[in-house]
Amino acid sequence: MTNQRSAAFLLALGAALPASILAQSTHVVPAANGLQSSGGDAQFLAVVDTQGGVRCMQVMTQPALGFDNRTITELALRHSAFFAQGWATTHQFRVALGYTAFAPDALPNQFAAVPSGPMTTVFQGPVQLPDSTSQLVPRPWSVVLPLQTSFAYDSSLGNLVLEIETSYSSGGQQSWAADAVSQTPGGASYQILGRGCDGLEAQFLGSTTTMVPGGSMSFALSQMPALNMTGGAMLGNVGFPGSPGIPGAGFPLDLGFMGSPGCVLQFPPLLEQPAAVSGVQFTATGVATWAIPLLPFLSGLSFDHQVYLIEPLSLGGNVRLSTAHRVRLGSSAPVPASIGQLIGNAGDSIGSSPTNPGGWVLRLTTQ
Repeated sequence: MTNQRSAAFLLALGAALPASILAQSTHVVPAANGLQSSGGDAQFLAVVDTQGGVRCMQVMTQPALGFDNRTITELALRHSAFFAQGWATTHQFRVALGYTAFAPDALPNQFAAVPSGPMTTVFQGPVQLPDSTSQLVPRPWSVVLPLQTSFAYDSSLGNLVLEIETSYSSGGQQSWAADAVSQTPGGASYQILGRGCDGLEAQFLGSTTTMVPGGSMSFALSQMPALNMTGGAMLGNVGFPGSPGIPGAGFPLDLGFMGSPGCVLQFPPLLEQPAAVSGVQFTATGVATWAIPLLPFLSGLSFDHQVYLIEPLSLGGNVRLSTAHRVRLGSSAPVPASIGQLIGNAGDSIGSSPTNPGGWVLRLTTQ
C-alpha cells in the first residue's frame, strides 16, 4: 500500500509540474563531436584577452545545436584543455541571441551585417572567470550564465547567432582561453582526450586539411627526454561515427608497473603505428609523422591516438606517452561548416577572419 501511495504521489507531482521543467535538457555544441568527454582542438580562442575584452558573433546551424523548437535558458563555457591559468578575473558580459541567413563559413566582416533582424539581449552583468589549473580533460563547465531573458529557438527563422561582448572589470587584464573547435573544409578534426606523461605534450602540427586519405598527420612533441628515440602511436576505439568503442575496463592505466610512474595510457590499444621521431637537440622537441593510405573509405574514420617514445637509456623511464587525442579523418570533398565566428576586440564594428569556420564549445540548457 505504501508503494502504491508513493507512486500515486509521484504521478500527481509530475502532473502538477510545468511540462517545460520536466523536459529540461542540456546540449554540448557542436553536437555529434564527442565533446561531452573530450576537449576541443582549437588552441586559443579567448573570451577575454590582454586588451581587456572581445566582441564575437558565433553562427550555428541546427545540426550543430542538435535540437530545434526549444527555449534556451542557460549558456555555459569551459576553459581550453591546452592551457593552465592560475588567476581569476572579473569581466562585464553582454550576451545576445538572434538569427542570420549567412552560413557559418561565409560570414561578412561587419558585425551589423550578420543578424537578419534585432538581437535579443539575454544576459548582461559581471562574470567571474575562474582560474583553470585543473588537469581534467575536458575542463569543467566553470562559467555558467543563467539567461535573464530566455530565447525560443526556431530553425525555420535561420541559423542561430550568439553574440558575446566582454570588457575588463577587475583581476588583471589577462587572456582566458575558452574550449573551442576548428572545422576544416573536409571535416577532419582532433580533440584532446587526456594526458599522458607529465611534461611530454603532443600538439597537432600543420593543417587538418592534410588529414585525409592520401595525406598525412604530424604531431609536434615538446620536452622530449632524449634525442634519436624510437616511437610510434597506439590507436584504439577505431571505427566510424556512431560505432561503439571498446569497453575501457582498467583504463586509463598508469604505467608505473612498467617503470614509468605518472604516465597514463588513456585507452585499450588495438593497433600500433611505428614512426621515426626527428628531434632538435637544444629545444628537446621532435616531430612524428604518419602517412594516411589513399583509401577513400577511410574518410570519416575516427580513432583514439597517443604517441609513445622509447628510450632504453633514459633515467626517467623506458616509455613516455604524449597527450591522447581523438582523431577523425576528413574527406577531399568539401563539407559545409556547422559553426563559424566573426571576432574582434570589444567595441569593434569590423571583425577579423570571418571565413574561418569553428568556434567555442558551448553547453546550452533548454526547455
